[in-house]
Amino acid sequence: MTAPEARSPRAATAGRPRRRAGGQRGSVLMLVPALVVVLLVLGAIAVDSAGSWLGHRRLVDFAASAADTAANQALDRSAFYGAAGTLRIDPAAAQAVVDRLRAAQNGGGLEITTAVATVSPDGRSVTVSATGVVHHIFAGSVGGHSRSMVRAEASAVLEEVQVTGG
Repeated sequence: MTAPEARSPRAATAGRPRRRAGGQRGSVLMLVPALVVVLLVLGAIAVDSAGSWLGHRRLVDFAASAADTAANQALDRSAFYGAAGTLRIDPAAAQAVVDRLRAAQNGGGLEITTAVATVSPDGRSVTVSATGVVHHIFAGSVGGHSRSMVRAEASAVLEEVQVTGG
C-alpha cells in the first residue's frame, strides 16, 4: 500500500455518526423543555417578588409623604392664634389630609386599603400607618397567591424655628 492510498482514521468515520460510550445519543434534548419550564417559573417568581418590593417602597413613600403633608397642612389654628400661640396638629384635619392623599394614590399595582393618622398627645407629631395590597402578575397562574399585603409607618414632627434678624 502506498501513501496516497492509505486512509486516515478521520476519513473512515466521516459519513457515520459518532457513537458515545453507553449508547445514550440525544438524551440532553429531553432536558431542554424541563429547563425552559424551570426558567420561566423562576422568572415569574422574580417579577412578582420585584413587584412586591416596589409596592412596599411605594407604600413607605406614601406614608412618609402623608405624614409630612399632614404635619404641614393640619395646624390647629385655634391653638396658634389663641392666647398661647403654640403649634399643634389638629387630629381631624390630619386624618382629612391623609384621606385625600390616599384617594389620589391608588393604581400602579398597589391598592392602599387603609391609612390612619395618629397625632401624639402633645400635638407635636403625627404618625401615618398604612396598609395596602400588591397585585401580582404571574403568581396566580403558577399556583401562588395573586396578591400580598404590605404595611408601612412613618412619622413627622412639627418644630418651631426661630428666625432672628441679622
